[in-house]
This record gives sequence, C-alpha cells and structure tokens, in this order.
Amino acid sequence: MSIDKNVVLSTTTQACIVSPDILGGKAISLIVPDINTPIHKGDTVHGTQEIGIGESISGMIEPVKNKTENVLVSLNKVLGELQIVLGNGGSQQLASGLEDLSVTMKNLSQVSASLNTIVKSESDHIAKSLANVESLTTNLKNNNKEISSSIQNVHAISDSLSKAPVKSMIEELNQTAKSLNELAQKLNNGNGSAAKLISDSMLYNNLNQSAFELQALLKDLRTYPARYVNVSVFGNASKKADKQRSKDLKKGN
Repeated sequence: MSIDKNVVLSTTTQACIVSPDILGGKAISLIVPDINTPIHKGDTVHGTQEIGIGESISGMIEPVKNKTENVLVSLNKVLGELQIVLGNGGSQQLASGLEDLSVTMKNLSQVSASLNTIVKSESDHIAKSLANVESLTTNLKNNNKEISSSIQNVHAISDSLSKAPVKSMIEELNQTAKSLNELAQKLNNGNGSAAKLISDSMLYNNLNQSAFELQALLKDLRTYPARYVNVSVFGNASKKADKQRSKDLKKGN
C-alpha cells in the first residue's frame, strides 16, 4: 500500500476497510483524529473494518428470515392439528358450536329489545327520580349553612358529654341502685316497720279500721261539736246535740 508523502499521519491513525459501493468492492480509508504525535517509519497503524451496505442488509434480513421460518413451522403444526380435529368429527362440533353461538346472539338480541321496552315504559319514572335527586342535591346545597350549623351543634353536644362527669354519675347511679336493692330485700324479708306493714295483713287491717273510725269521729265532731265541747251555761247543750244526733241517725236508717 502506497501513501502520498504529503499526507501526515499520527499514532492515532486508523486504517479502516470499507465498501465504497453495493457491488462488494473494498477500499482502505485512513482516519486521522489528530496530528499531535506524527507517525514514524516502522510504526504500526491499527486497522478496523466497516460493515458494508450488503452486510447491513443481510444482518437486518436474517432475523426476519428466522422469524418467518418459525411462523411457517407453527402454521404448519396448526394446520396439521386442525386437519386431525376436522377428520375426527370436529367439523360437526364446529357447526354445532356456531349454531349455539347463533342462538345465544338471538337471545341477547331479545334481551336487549326487552330492556329497551322497559326503559321506554319507565322513562317517566326515571326522569322523575332524576329530578328528585337533583332537587335533593339543590336543597342540600341551599341548606349547607344550616347543615354545617347542625353538625357543629352535634359536635358541641358531644364535647359537652365528653367533658361531663360521667364516671361519677355512673357511680352515684350504682350506689342508688344498690341502696334500692337493699331496701327491697329488707321489705321482702319483713325487716322494719314498713316491711311489717306490707307483709302483716292483720296490722294493715287494724290500721285501716283505725283510720276509718278516726274519719267517722272527725265527721261526727264537725257535725255535733256540742257533744264533745260543752260550754253552755245551762248545761243542756250536749243533751240537745245527742237528741239531734239520734234523730239524724233514725232518718239515715
């Protein structure tokens, strides 16, 4: 290889084998990045090889070729399996499947028609329901302040309840219930005057009879006071009261 003496090469120079055309010709291209360190006689120039157009096209076609071959092999297997299936009565099964699919599509069409009929017949109700929903949302929007105020009131009540002495109130209620329970047990056991009054029927009857007699005595005292308080000068007021009382008793009988 001869090089023009006017060409200055450096130690970083590379000799690259290239393909100048698509016919497969070869040439050497000298690549000189810089001339900071000139090359001397006897030095070696590093060589590289550029991928040509033909090699590039071949490299792109090769994967496509391989994939095409794989697809053809898979397609051949599928066709073979399909031929076996159709030969074993698969054609009848396929026809039956297509018929079932047709029936299914027909049923779907009928269902769709029924739904359309229902929607048309209930369109007024649906429109009213949507109007009611819209009215409800509008009312909520218009009463937003009142709703917020109510929520704040609820929060205030809950805060008040949380701050209330609930524990002491519960303890007092428990104590009161305990006292009532003890009182009920005493009444049931007959301890105390109240229990005797409740459980002893004779004592109750005597008290009832005494109350009745006391009531009669007070009535007689109000009606004939002269029988009990004698302030007459002549001393015959109580006798007159007794006579009058006897007459009244006879009239009552």
